[in-house]
Amino acid sequence: MLSSASRPRPSLFIAVAASLLLLFLTWSHLGLASQSALNADFVPETVQLDHTFGKPAHAEGLTEQPKKPATGTHPCAQLPGAEDVFVVMKTSATEVHEKLPTHLESTFRCIPNFAVFSDYEEEVQGQKVFDVLDEVNETLRKTHQDFSLYRQLHEYKSKDKDLAGLADLVERQGLRLDKWKWLPLMEKALKARPESKFYFFMEADTYIVWSNLLRWLSFFDPQKPLYLGGQNWMLDKQFASGGSGIILSKNSLERVVAQRRENLDVFDKLTAADYAGDVVLARAMETVAVPLTGAFPIIQGENPYTLDYTQNHWCYPVVSYHHMKPEWTKAMWDFEQSWMSQSVSFHRSFSVLPG
Repeated sequence: MLSSASRPRPSLFIAVAASLLLLFLTWSHLGLASQSALNADFVPETVQLDHTFGKPAHAEGLTEQPKKPATGTHPCAQLPGAEDVFVVMKTSATEVHEKLPTHLESTFRCIPNFAVFSDYEEEVQGQKVFDVLDEVNETLRKTHQDFSLYRQLHEYKSKDKDLAGLADLVERQGLRLDKWKWLPLMEKALKARPESKFYFFMEADTYIVWSNLLRWLSFFDPQKPLYLGGQNWMLDKQFASGGSGIILSKNSLERVVAQRRENLDVFDKLTAADYAGDVVLARAMETVAVPLTGAFPIIQGENPYTLDYTQNHWCYPVVSYHHMKPEWTKAMWDFEQSWMSQSVSFHRSFSVLPG
């Protein structure tokens, strides 16, 4: 993390963000999306589901719907393709009250369909937050050491105790609990909105450049198996980093949900043995023949303060940032809305920047 002395000024942050957003305007002219390895043509051909994958979850009438936010009159709420994408936030009771309100007041005002999943069911500023772990094997939840934080969270919440008292346990056990959220999250997302074409999984410190995401997804076929994300490695295992944002097509999500349903014990053992949930997801995607399509640098692991502005990032639109503080998220969203409301000319776009 940058110290306060070395941190760039907010105006520089916004200026840099503006530069990256403006690259989106050149995209269609340069044809980079169709020339790169991120083109939909490089996505594997559809492989038909067979009986070993089980029945797709949406065929069973699972229609629980998350609370739908009120969309405003912002330009971002009217973008083509917005109804096709379901945005799913994974968070924790230890951070949700700090980080979710900013999204409700900014980025989620652009997104007509989203849901928030945590390790405790509650409401935050009127937004329903679902417990993603409530259907995990009860014995595991009550006895497994990875769920010690989960049990403590629920005890503290039931007694209205300050979660700050769990800070040490969160530090030691946070990742061990978090890894159990990923595969149940897949099923919860499909249950909540089976009609979506694409599913974008994010964390509470992820920022979505919504207009760029929708434009980018228009190049892909949701009926093909697609697992997109910023590529990372755990030893010899390549996986999509969860904090940067992970995208699954409808086809892929149906596959992995059906596979897990038919093999719950196997995937519980796989999760228990692994280190991180996004790695577990990568292994699960392998079992349904959906390899990772690496999406760096379009899906970013950095934020505008820490990104190295080298040729590695030139001429690529940014779809998401990671490690975004709430105040950075709000500043970025405010700029994005101002930018969208201006003329597409270079001069007018930069006229919104502060002096």
